[in-house]
Amino acid sequence: RAPDGALWIVAGERLYRVEDDRLVLVHRLPGQLHLTAMLQDRHGDLWLGTENQGLLRISAHGLERLPAGLNLPGGRVVSLREDAEGSIWVGANGGLYRLRETLFSSYTERDGLSGDYVRTVLEDRDRHLWVGSASGLDLQTADGRFRAIPLHNRGGKAPSVLSLAQDAGGDLWVGTFGDGIYRLHADGRLRHNYAAADGLPGGNIRAISIAPDGVVWAGTQKGVVRIEGDKVTVPTVAGMPGGLTTALEHDHQGNLWIGTIEGVRVLRGDRVQSIDLAPLGGGRSVFGFHQIGDAMWISSDRGLYRWQAGTLARVGLEQGMPVDAVFQLVPDRLGNVWISSNRGVLRTDMATLNAVADGRAPRVTVERYNEIDGMANAQANGSSGPSAILRQDGTFWVVTAGGLSTVDPQRLQRFRERPAPPAAIENVQVDGAPVHWEGPERNLIPGGRRLAVSYVGLSYLMSDRIRYRTRLEGLDNGWVERGPQRSVEFVGLPPGDYTLHVAAAHPGGSWGHQEAVWSFTVEPFWWQRHSVQALIGLVLLSALVALYRFLLQQYKASNLRLARRVDEATFDLQAQTVHLQALNQEKTELAERLARQAEAFERQAREDALTRLANRRGFDEALARDFARAQRSGHPLCLVVLDIDHFKDVNDQHSHSIGDAVLVEVAQVIAAASRDSDLPARTGGEEFALLLNDTRLEEAAQLCARLRGLFHDHPDWAGIPGLRVTFSAGLVELDGDDRTPALLYQRADRALYRAKSDGRDRTSIG
Repeated sequence: RAPDGALWIVAGERLYRVEDDRLVLVHRLPGQLHLTAMLQDRHGDLWLGTENQGLLRISAHGLERLPAGLNLPGGRVVSLREDAEGSIWVGANGGLYRLRETLFSSYTERDGLSGDYVRTVLEDRDRHLWVGSASGLDLQTADGRFRAIPLHNRGGKAPSVLSLAQDAGGDLWVGTFGDGIYRLHADGRLRHNYAAADGLPGGNIRAISIAPDGVVWAGTQKGVVRIEGDKVTVPTVAGMPGGLTTALEHDHQGNLWIGTIEGVRVLRGDRVQSIDLAPLGGGRSVFGFHQIGDAMWISSDRGLYRWQAGTLARVGLEQGMPVDAVFQLVPDRLGNVWISSNRGVLRTDMATLNAVADGRAPRVTVERYNEIDGMANAQANGSSGPSAILRQDGTFWVVTAGGLSTVDPQRLQRFRERPAPPAAIENVQVDGAPVHWEGPERNLIPGGRRLAVSYVGLSYLMSDRIRYRTRLEGLDNGWVERGPQRSVEFVGLPPGDYTLHVAAAHPGGSWGHQEAVWSFTVEPFWWQRHSVQALIGLVLLSALVALYRFLLQQYKASNLRLARRVDEATFDLQAQTVHLQALNQEKTELAERLARQAEAFERQAREDALTRLANRRGFDEALARDFARAQRSGHPLCLVVLDIDHFKDVNDQHSHSIGDAVLVEVAQVIAAASRDSDLPARTGGEEFALLLNDTRLEEAAQLCARLRGLFHDHPDWAGIPGLRVTFSAGLVELDGDDRTPALLYQRADRALYRAKSDGRDRTSIG
């Protein structure tokens, strides 16, 4: 019998509901099912427990089974229950399980995707969903499943897809990592593959944008190209970027916004405008654009930037953003703004963002969602496009390193309307010792003690995000917000009667009415009692009178003796003071010299004296440390080993002092191109190394390309007109075969010599 009183009956393969004393067939079940338990939840969905086929659900989507990998072990489902928070509890032979409704849903390889490392997603005009990943291109069919689009590169493998766009004719444009651009019919059939033979520069295509006139613009590793018909051309407008392009977007006026690893360029007709993000927060790499009204929002490695009426504003870590790098900003139709990042999906509202950008508010309030909210992987992907979209049905979709995640913003309100968790006191301690606090009688606490109270919100839903507030009657005038803090301490409470109230709430929800309440009394010390205080006052008054008379008599007699002693002592103290001051000055100077020497010795042991970079010893220690950390955590680690090309010629032609000056400038260029988390080092002679933490191979390759550009743009090395300095580099990423740091370094060294053998002034990836 369901909670609404209706009776459900299973007979063979048929499921009936009794209505007006007659059986109504609701669903036909697949054969060979033996049902053992049934539950109708608060949404009207039916949950069916079986003898040996796990758990089923009948909803608006029909008959559903738990996804592969989530099947309940243990065979027979014995009972099903729904709790006050909407969680489904399953009692099975193998134990007790709980199913929790999450805000996000995720699609991975087990749902039919070609690969979990998803880079881009697009909804076409027919509401079909296209998904590009490192393993190819997929299309979601009408039944919600995914099928792979048969694309093949010259090696016969599926290309790694980085960008998607649809033109006015319905054709789909697919940008890849190293296989050019595929142009497909709306049904996925191949029309053309633009490659080097068509004039398309090699490398990766991370962004594609269709102009209002139908011209296709693509961002390559060597700048921007335009495709009109089957003709590929490189614009010759002065100021166009020539390096890696990471984002493209046409604004409402038809201007092309170009995101690079060196800031923003805007192509306005035959003129290029440069927007430098670095002076405002240090932004350099641009990951995405989104125009809202007359403002263009820019996602970067230093938060969000807003370009409006010729003025640049920033919303970053200092303004309350929880992460530095954000990839894509997407507003929904309910006033929310969803922002993808490598630390989860962020949500705020447009009004707050504009208020902070205008300077009308100091900080932005952001909610962050991750795996606990249903995302298969909280690391969203950037440097591809589009990396997040709002579909025509109002749902938000985002690509991640572990699949494709989606959320319906309309479900937010339902999550906020969940009943607030009741608060409960867990324990009370006085000076660190637990006390029995439960019971009808008021607890008596000795005065002057440290009182600690721990409390908790009783909820199975995201208990680590529950917010708390407390109010101590007798001390506080109102509620005190505690955030996620689950304890409160009071030290030295004055004597009196107190009552502690604790309330809890879910994020964004209202405060619960089921408060935890505890009453206690702080006892006064014995000297704080009124009778004792009166007696002490009388005794003190008598003692003061007697003391006064005695002191008056002694004063005259001792006054003369004191005067003589003061004169003698003053002379001795002055001499001792001078001597002590001199000794103290000597000790201070000696301590300062020793500290400076110790600091210099420590720095010299790990710092290259010429370039001020880490030396070989410092680099080896950092490599061993980061190598071990990367193996433990599974985070990526890249190593770049580079060598100055033909450096011996610099010494021979211009002297060793010029060669030293060149090495110093090389170190300055490498350090300037490095992030705070990177470690540049001089490992010997003209050899340098760069250790890149939490960096994928393709991101490290971008850094090497940017560094090579800085070398090429550097004029007159060491002040010698026309002196040109280049480098050869070997780049590797830590993999399972690198059992020791030495093996990783050897691979990078072999890649370096390969770069030298191939003609120098290049980076070879090992």
